[in-house]
Amino acid sequence: MVVGVITGSGFRGAIGYALKDQKLDELKPSQKPEIITQNNVYGNAAQMARQMRFVANTNNRVSVPVMHFYVSFDVKEQLTEAQYEKAVNGVLKELGVKNTDHQYLIVKHNDA
Repeated sequence: MVVGVITGSGFRGAIGYALKDQKLDELKPSQKPEIITQNNVYGNAAQMARQMRFVANTNNRVSVPVMHFYVSFDVKEQLTEAQYEKAVNGVLKELGVKNTDHQYLIVKHNDA
């Protein structure tokens, strides 16, 4: 398992990347990303980005509001959906992300 973190200020870019907005028409149905869970964000990518921007703008202590992290598994790691979920939830916990305090979107990529 490989975990990486990218920070920034552009919610729309991060969400668009996660949902593969630019490549969606090129992907086969089996390759399209799946939203696994979302917390306190609703709608399409643009709507979620606006909601996250609104919340970030209410906290002047936040200078870099976007945290995009990824968890990649080797093809040889034959994990069940429950094991994937446990791994991702473990990373969220280690990063201090709580349902009560954070907005987030968890997306599974199926094209790689």
